[in-house]
Amino acid sequence: MVVIMKKKRIIFGALICLFSVAISGCSNEKISEDEIKIKTDFSKIIDPPLIKKIAMYNAGCINPLTNYDRDLGLIQALNPESLRIDLSIGKPYGTGGEKLVTSMDGNLVYDFSQLDAVVKKINAQNVLPYMSWCYIPAPLQENGQWNNLDTSKEDWKKIWYEIYYNYAKHYVDSNIQIGYHEIYNEPDLEYLKEWGVFDKNFEGFLKIEDFIEAYLDMYEYGSKAILEADPDASIGGPAYAMGEILDWTGIIARVKEKSLPMDFFSFHSYLDGDTWPKELYKVVSELATSEYFNTTAIHINEFTQLNNENGANKGLESPFNYFGGAADTLSGVMEAVEKTQVTYVHWAQFMESTAGDDPYGLIEKNGHVKAAYNALKAYNDMPVWRYNVEFNNEETGLKAVSAASEDKISMLVWNTEDEEKAFSFEGQNAPFKSGTMRVYRIDEEHASYFDTKEEELIANITKEKVNTQGTVWRGIIPAHAVVYITVNKDKKAVDFKREWTDFAKDIKTQYFFEDRFKKINGSYAHFQRNNWTTYLGMGDNDEAHANVAVIVEKLPDKFSIDFKTEGEIKQNDINSALGFRMDFHTSDGYTKSVYFHNGIYNEDRTADLAPWGDGKAPDVVVKFEGDITNIKLSDYTPSNFDGRAQLSFHMQNTGAGTRARLTLNKISN
Repeated sequence: MVVIMKKKRIIFGALICLFSVAISGCSNEKISEDEIKIKTDFSKIIDPPLIKKIAMYNAGCINPLTNYDRDLGLIQALNPESLRIDLSIGKPYGTGGEKLVTSMDGNLVYDFSQLDAVVKKINAQNVLPYMSWCYIPAPLQENGQWNNLDTSKEDWKKIWYEIYYNYAKHYVDSNIQIGYHEIYNEPDLEYLKEWGVFDKNFEGFLKIEDFIEAYLDMYEYGSKAILEADPDASIGGPAYAMGEILDWTGIIARVKEKSLPMDFFSFHSYLDGDTWPKELYKVVSELATSEYFNTTAIHINEFTQLNNENGANKGLESPFNYFGGAADTLSGVMEAVEKTQVTYVHWAQFMESTAGDDPYGLIEKNGHVKAAYNALKAYNDMPVWRYNVEFNNEETGLKAVSAASEDKISMLVWNTEDEEKAFSFEGQNAPFKSGTMRVYRIDEEHASYFDTKEEELIANITKEKVNTQGTVWRGIIPAHAVVYITVNKDKKAVDFKREWTDFAKDIKTQYFFEDRFKKINGSYAHFQRNNWTTYLGMGDNDEAHANVAVIVEKLPDKFSIDFKTEGEIKQNDINSALGFRMDFHTSDGYTKSVYFHNGIYNEDRTADLAPWGDGKAPDVVVKFEGDITNIKLSDYTPSNFDGRAQLSFHMQNTGAGTRARLTLNKISN
């Protein structure tokens, strides 16, 4: 092993000279006869795009909680929409606090101080807190155990309702934004593995029907209570450990029968090779049985490549702690990206739980970032729109994705095999001719704390005026390593800068799934809240419906919409449409709507745009050419407009391989 490692170091040192030669213009010089050629044609669309759907998850046993002060700023580079927390209420050392809900003289007593401190820190990062309301609060525990629900109390459902109402009401009254409310965590583990939230060794649950009924009641009363306290809340569950057992639990039937809220259906996947992606397709099939679930998103809110088969139980010795974990992480990310049916996955997990040496964390217990963190950092730095990647030999062991915007191109390559590879990256039809190139490495000697104590992802090579048409870079990628290449049009531009746009106050995001089976690997809609950009696409479908909506307040009076499309956008039929809608709210509900488009819309359409706002055809239709500019809000609002609106972004039946990007921008007076 020692000899091999020394040999690799010698090779890498020698390659510095070759890199310099290659990027200075001698692109025909080869490193080896086995060089792998990777070409990207930036005129050829590849779907699905590199949507930033990788959110974060933390277990409930982050101890001490002051680690949030130390580590939470590191979440910025990962660009997550939300951070899910297993709150572990009623459990010693839980994030929610053992004393969050207690009883005194028969009355419920609340202490939100510990939880509020964490929630406010998450909000300060412009990340949405995702509250997994688990486990059993002290007043409903049997024998003082956090995972034993005392169903012998005749009024336990009433108490459960009251507790969940006060969870939500507290944050409404405190004006603290909560992104998602999830009813419980992994209730299915009790029956199948004989441990979990109803851990009674089956005493009191002699029949499976009794077990199921208890959780269904928990979801029913909890979801109703949250909705009463906060009508804008995003509510969901059941956070099953195993999505494939969905059919015998009855959750879908109960939600529909009782008309319960379910903005998202959640389950977990650790990509063990046995259930993925069968579990996803099972969930899709169940949700597709009724139009009632057309607005129910799918969240895989514990998700990672790491499991007991590949090192989860090895502590410090887990390979996921080392540089190879970066390549494995990227393979896991692409599993999620390719499934357009999935709205978000929450990476398990952001910080180590501090329950021993935990390889799941992207940040180790002393605050150092691991190689896997840097892999996600690179992915989130890439532009969203993705383009064709071709290999001269498909059996190379390398994986690659390429993306571009008007002023940045990037290529992310990772090696899945046990030997190093020589490769070159060639660009064709790039959106600009030249720029500043930077090359980043994650390997045994770079950006891997457990290998080198050097954890920062920094450019190993920087070169100005690199030609983007032809060979951009040539070099070696070691076994199980990662290479990230960027070219920025503006030489002053920097990588890893998270965009922030101050446009309006977002209240709730909603997704529409008219035909879920077209969205398994097909059409998509995604709202990126940090920069107020929406991505829509048909995938490989001539006819499909992509739609996402955002409830907002504090809209600017003047704004514009940068409207960019790719592919041959067509008016295929009477229902083809591509545009942006505003529904205005008054004391009487949503009473007026305006639809803006730039050419693809027919006022005689027979299909509904989506169930947003008043659900009717728009009252006003406005056509623009190109970008939608200089919109003055007061020109369209009704006289009794109360400041709330629903913005929806809509693409339907525009042809396979078409996509759109709409960005909202405030115009200063």
